[in-house]
Amino acid sequence: MAAPETQLMLSVGLIEKDMNADTLWVWCYPSVSAEFREVLLSKCCLRQDSHGLHTFVFGQFCRTWYYISTVEVQEPTALKKVTHFSIVVTAKDFNPEKYAAFSRVLCRMYIKHGSPVKMMEGYIAVLTKGICQSDENGSFLIKDYDVRKAYLAGSVKGYTCTNIQHLLQYKDMTVHTRCLTLSSFIIGMQRSMSMKKLIPFV
Repeated sequence: MAAPETQLMLSVGLIEKDMNADTLWVWCYPSVSAEFREVLLSKCCLRQDSHGLHTFVFGQFCRTWYYISTVEVQEPTALKKVTHFSIVVTAKDFNPEKYAAFSRVLCRMYIKHGSPVKMMEGYIAVLTKGICQSDENGSFLIKDYDVRKAYLAGSVKGYTCTNIQHLLQYKDMTVHTRCLTLSSFIIGMQRSMSMKKLIPFV
């Protein structure tokens, strides 16, 4: 019987960028809607012409969290015509550390084998047993990632923020130089203070 933590995962997907600079959604298990797929393609940074490669991004769309790990293929691997790829994990819960670690294991599997079959095996192993173990690709144990620690990662003490309170409208504005740090802080504030109408402005 699967643990409650494993039942929070919804899907795993694969996006590739080839030598012709074409970015394609190539595989998914079990499924993702066409609308959500377009959102994930736009967020994965492989369609962008800029040289900045965001190795890990996360966000929420229609109450579903997505976690995207992007890797540049550098060594001679089984991926002959692929320059970059992104592993996409969708889930019901907020836990960037957990899904970043799981995505890293899946990325190493894909680089080594060049086929999504091994990734699907790892995904199903986590769904059924809560663990994905491999000598070559590392291991992932879902019990190592407590959701409470994910909320605490966005501590107020660790941020150099400027807070401006508009007294008449009771709105707060939080400014930070790093977008990922700011988003994890805002998500932590939403969870801890039940603030439902926080709108990020980038």
